[in-house]
Amino acid sequence: MTQDAVAGTSAGAAAVDVRKGAAESGVAAGEPFEPVSLEARNLGKSYGDAAILEGISFKVEGGTSVAFVSPSGSGKSTLLSMLGLLLTPTAGSVLVNGQDVSALDDDAKSALRLRQFGFIFQHTQLVGSLRAVENAAVPASFSSGALPSAGER
Repeated sequence: MTQDAVAGTSAGAAAVDVRKGAAESGVAAGEPFEPVSLEARNLGKSYGDAAILEGISFKVEGGTSVAFVSPSGSGKSTLLSMLGLLLTPTAGSVLVNGQDVSALDDDAKSALRLRQFGFIFQHTQLVGSLRAVENAAVPASFSSGALPSAGER
């Protein structure tokens, strides 16, 4: 995927939804989540000599939906995995609400994902016996702390 593919984004398809919430932000459990910004700076991912993504830079303001539209195999899932802190970039950085999260350890990334990110995975990660809203609420069941209910989020 190239920078040009990202520039042509619009609302819909693969959306990124980052919200300010709970512990790290000082927002008490049960309070509404506030949208925050998500930024990619010169993001890249390579496997050996094969560059999957190169030089991806953009900023998404809070409350905005973005669709990444490009041919199959061009790096959309890789990009979303890096933005969601599930995959470490080989170049560049991801900023959440202006803070570079590249140096966070796995525990801190997990806490950030649990408290501030919302993921809806493709069909292979969904539990077939659950409704869509129930699938979306599954990560909250892993929290040992108080989180807003899935309906509130």
